[in-house]
Amino acid sequence: MRLAQGLTFVLALTASASLYARDIDFNYIDVNVGIFDLDSDESLSDGADSISAETDTDTSFYASGAWQPYQGSVGWFTRMHVFAAAGIAKNDLDGSATLGGITSNASGDLEVIQARFGVGYHQPLMENLNIYGRVTYDYIELKDVDLGGVSFDDVDESGIGVETGARWLFADRFELQAYVRWSDAATLSGDGGDELNTDDGTFGGVAGRWYFADHWALQVNGEFGETALYGAGVRFTF
Repeated sequence: MRLAQGLTFVLALTASASLYARDIDFNYIDVNVGIFDLDSDESLSDGADSISAETDTDTSFYASGAWQPYQGSVGWFTRMHVFAAAGIAKNDLDGSATLGGITSNASGDLEVIQARFGVGYHQPLMENLNIYGRVTYDYIELKDVDLGGVSFDDVDESGIGVETGARWLFADRFELQAYVRWSDAATLSGDGGDELNTDDGTFGGVAGRWYFADHWALQVNGEFGETALYGAGVRFTF
């Protein structure tokens, strides 16, 4: 009798979870604000003019989105998605500048522009747990670098990136995500050399989301490597 009651209770919980669990798909738009930390020493030169400086953390704005164009169709490709992300951050510079052969201490700033786009695929492991992978084209640029009157433009790099991760709906309205990605666009190179080096280009990230409405979630996230990004924002699902 007790065994039957226990089985009835478990079945009731399972049915309830199935009734209220939301789907994990890749149709969303994220908008975030946060802090971008280059954690890097910059050293750029152009003839007699050069800068050597440390970067500091500053605010950033970034957005991303994914779309499953074949969702609802029949076949393995229904789980494919297209992905895009872009962001901009301003960082402070503190160091020295050499202008016309004269070196002096100075402070300034720079903008960091990043973009990624590509395709991905996800595979359900359980009703509330998915793994996914992506291949992307990555781009990063140092823009409007200015320190003590010495300015540089168009310091950029691009390359292929790969990402793999998991999304887990551990409760009806709560989601956790973790991922690891690698980017070939890890070293920025300009006329003066390679100066924004993120080691092997490997990053790890985590995110937590609370779905306070059917199509809306609040989220906090972080990505860690030689550069770091911490942020919070909203997700809209469609």
